[in-house]
Amino acid sequence: MKIIAITAAYLACMQYAYAQSNHTLSISDTPAAGHGITITADPRGTALAGSTPLYVIIDAEGKSKQLAADTLLLSATGQAKYTVPADAVVLTGRLYDGHITDDNNGKAYIFPVYREKKVLPYAWYRMSQLAQGMGGWKKDQQLALAYLKTEIAIYPAAEAEFRQQYYNMLINSPEPADKALLIQKLLTYHTTNEMELTLHQQYLAFLGQQQAADSVAHLLEKQFPEGKYVQRKQMAAVTQAPDFAAQQQLFKAFIQRFPEPAGGDYEYTGLYKAMAQSAVAAGNNQAAGYYISLLHRQEDQVATYVQLAQQQPEQSLSWLSQGIAVTDTTRVHTNWNAYMNAIPLYLSRQDVTTAHALAGTLYRHAGSREAALLLAQTSSASGQDATALRVLETTVKAGHSSPQIKKMLQALYERQYPGKDFTAWWNALQPATADHSGDIRAGMITETIAGIRLKDISGKEVDIAALKGKIVVLDFWATWCKPCIQSFPAMQEVMQQHPEVVFLFIATFETGEALGKVKQFAAEKKFPFRYLMDEKLSNGPGYKAFNQYKVASVPYKVILDKTGKVRFRTNGFDGNEEALVRELNTMIQLIQ
Repeated sequence: MKIIAITAAYLACMQYAYAQSNHTLSISDTPAAGHGITITADPRGTALAGSTPLYVIIDAEGKSKQLAADTLLLSATGQAKYTVPADAVVLTGRLYDGHITDDNNGKAYIFPVYREKKVLPYAWYRMSQLAQGMGGWKKDQQLALAYLKTEIAIYPAAEAEFRQQYYNMLINSPEPADKALLIQKLLTYHTTNEMELTLHQQYLAFLGQQQAADSVAHLLEKQFPEGKYVQRKQMAAVTQAPDFAAQQQLFKAFIQRFPEPAGGDYEYTGLYKAMAQSAVAAGNNQAAGYYISLLHRQEDQVATYVQLAQQQPEQSLSWLSQGIAVTDTTRVHTNWNAYMNAIPLYLSRQDVTTAHALAGTLYRHAGSREAALLLAQTSSASGQDATALRVLETTVKAGHSSPQIKKMLQALYERQYPGKDFTAWWNALQPATADHSGDIRAGMITETIAGIRLKDISGKEVDIAALKGKIVVLDFWATWCKPCIQSFPAMQEVMQQHPEVVFLFIATFETGEALGKVKQFAAEKKFPFRYLMDEKLSNGPGYKAFNQYKVASVPYKVILDKTGKVRFRTNGFDGNEEALVRELNTMIQLIQ
């Protein structure tokens, strides 16, 4: 199934068609729980065309979890028999030949399970979960919302069961109609539940319904004086106090009135981190240490030490050393940022021995592409080019390359093997991957959206509508968005490959002094980007460009063709820089 943005009504009328459509992977009849079906694969036009043997991997999904995974060998005619588990509500499939996987560009071939020609309860709900990235599938928030709307349209009782999830998806939708629908529901739904009232107050305030939001706030303060709304209001007062001395007094009173729950609370974690930063800003490092000690998780302590290192560059190694000391090296999935930030600092100070030792520990435990690059850099600085080359070669073979890795690997290879062809060697290292250009082509859209004007960080106005005649890539990001920034080296590589394309990086949903933050980022990071500043709307929720281009979240990219029409949308970044470069290159080539 090609994933496209479609309405709930359309999805409802298409129930039967899901099982009958002629796709790369199809099912002979509406799959019913406990019954046998025939699965047919037609890989023509895909990277698996002509491959033998060919397998289909079927995952059976229950209401909230995966139930079973089966690998079936397809016959010479491309078919396999399968019995649907009795408690399955959804089936997902992908094709595999032993080397290459066709998973519909990360979205899976997906089929709801039926009973008497009607989709089972919770099938559309589970499909909504999968479209949000559960199970490792590619995220598509608008499709996830459409699936949930369909579940509610077919089974109205589902709205009560999934109300808060549904409302959260509506408020995060870029479609104005979804926000209007949420306002209607909030104003007509009556509840006495404290948590629901608290969430509704936040939603109404965000949606510009201030009178209604104030009314709910008054109700919360009156009926739940020790409740979550009042607690959050008092917590905000602590961090918004004018100076650290006032913050300390308010913090003490707050903790006495609202002690942290025994199991911990993420909002208190944020408060402790903020207090530590305020303490350092006031020159009270001892107090900062106290607030860090209140953090329950070592990962949060590490994160705070890294933040303080960035806040106090002259004492960065001291803070990072404390972060390294509390890092739990017995766990793979831990916060390694103290190591990641300290290693380059030690290298810059010519302390290669310490940097190399830390990089070795990091690589042994984390094994990430970032760890591999740091180990290669420290190995090379220690005169061990052969070790550095071997580490990066292993990383690339595992499919974890990046522009920085390729650049360093080329320098190492040419030093080790002068005169040899690096390009041929590099191409031979690449793991086999499916060609998803057909899926990208299938995802092409044609949307007419009026161009807007924004100012860049120097104050110069940019008229996006005036850029017709050129392909334009709009990259929506924020300085607080880690995946956004992680994607920038790949974006820089695409820019270098396509000087004929206009790239604009629109900073949106910034907090605090937005222009100053983006200017500081631009000065520190040195990317050759043109940064535009999105404008907060005065007459409603959201931001000017964010709303105009129907952005769902950051990072998010909108690709305009030479006529100014939107031809592609892509959101998120999973850390695979090479994949992002390939995806954008393909999109640009398809509309040139």
